[in-house]
Amino acid sequence: MTQREVDAVARMLPDERGQRAYDWLYVIARASATQYEQLVASYLDHEEDPMLARLALQTLCTFWGFADRYTDQLERFLGEVEWDHLGDVRLIAISASGEYLRENVHSGLLRRLLELADHNGDSTMQPRFALEAVARALDDPTLAEVKGRENRYAAVRERGWARLVAEEESRGRDR
Repeated sequence: MTQREVDAVARMLPDERGQRAYDWLYVIARASATQYEQLVASYLDHEEDPMLARLALQTLCTFWGFADRYTDQLERFLGEVEWDHLGDVRLIAISASGEYLRENVHSGLLRRLLELADHNGDSTMQPRFALEAVARALDDPTLAEVKGRENRYAAVRERGWARLVAEEESRGRDR
């Protein structure tokens, strides 16, 4: 796609709704058109269509690698957002947070992932995804595949909480 075509899509996007809006947002995302960061970020609060918010968060944090600029949004979506009824945006926040934490320290994100992972009674897949995100954050390939292995679940939880304690103690010393 040419830059001219991407620019045309960016001009049309604000007037679109539904599937066409999603398609145009996806074009901008995959074209790596980072000059439209603010346009994409404007969809983070798209209550009428959570899938647009989901794609915006995925674009900014995963596709474009701007998670460091959006840690507040990641933390927000790891919590309960009233209009994210199916948890689609939260799942992207879980994944993006795990990747971000591989090379960065953010005790708020790590704590939230660990809390989500500890919701054993949750009937959704979110606790498992959160635990796998913690495993990625620990950057240990032997822990990354925790599916159906209780001993690995325990190891990931234990190491995740230990990392959080160490980060918070370090932050306390740095003040």
